[in-house]
This record gives sequence, structure tokens and C-alpha cells, in this order.
Amino acid sequence: AEVCLEVQTATANRWLKLADLPDAEEHYGGFDEDSLGAPFSDICRRLHLLYFNLVQEDHCRDHAFLSALLASDKRIVDETIEPRSDATPLLNDPPVHGLMLSEIQVSDVEEVAKSVSKDAPADVVSKLGKRARMGGLSVFGAGLLFAIGESAKDADGVPRWGNLNLPL
Repeated sequence: AEVCLEVQTATANRWLKLADLPDAEEHYGGFDEDSLGAPFSDICRRLHLLYFNLVQEDHCRDHAFLSALLASDKRIVDETIEPRSDATPLLNDPPVHGLMLSEIQVSDVEEVAKSVSKDAPADVVSKLGKRARMGGLSVFGAGLLFAIGESAKDADGVPRWGNLNLPL
């Protein structure tokens, strides 16, 4: 059975057609199972290329269908991608290009899944932002200490903490 999905992201609309693999007795049309593409469940759950928050049920109209789809071994057999017309110009430049989800193979999943975080992408971005802020604050603090040290130099050019007139 085939399932057609429309996935809307911030910059693009994707139309995916998912289908089951043929039975093991049938051949794969001259291809091995690896070259037919990764299961949709691996693309979503192991690689987090498409992330669905199943905890908040109000974001999904058919929670049971989505859970079953994410647990299935259906493969992407057809994919179309177009830029969103309602996205801001900053998000549309450069135009939508890149890897098609249907091009991901099982070997790619096995290789990349080892380095993918198990956390939700929003949580990973939030942690990255906190680390960036802390790094910026440490650079600012080092610059501030440098400026204070430069202002505390004697006539001979040697920094002296006594020249700062701090109540130590």
C-alpha cells in the first residue's frame, strides 16, 4: 500500500510517496535492498531529518496514524520539493536545494546515526545557543581584563594592580 504525504517545513514543501518493499520472494527489480533507500522510520527516528513531536498530541490530527507510519519500513519511492511561496525572502535565498530524502540509503543511516543526537532538534539548537552565549561572555570577560590591565600600567609600561585604586 502506498501513502502520500505533504511535509511543510520553514522553507519548502515536500511531497513524498511511501511504499512497502516487495516480498522477500520477489526480486527488487535488479536492485538490492540497500540501494532502494532507507526506511522512512530511520530517516525520522534515527537521523532526525524530519522530526515529529509525538508527546504533544494537539499538534497532530491523527496520532495513531503518525505513530504507525514512523514505525513502518515503508520507503520513499517518489519525492518532489518546491520552495514555499509564503516564506520570507531571507529564508528563500538561496533557493531550496540539497539532498533528497529519497536518496538516503541504508548504509548512510548506519554511518550517520552514530553521531546524531538523541535529543529533539529544538533542544540541540537551544543547547548550542547557550554554549555560544557562554563563549561570547568568556571572550568579553577576557577583553575586559585586558583593557583593565592596559589601563593600570606604570610610567615604565609595567601593569600594576595598585594603579587601579581598587579597595583591596
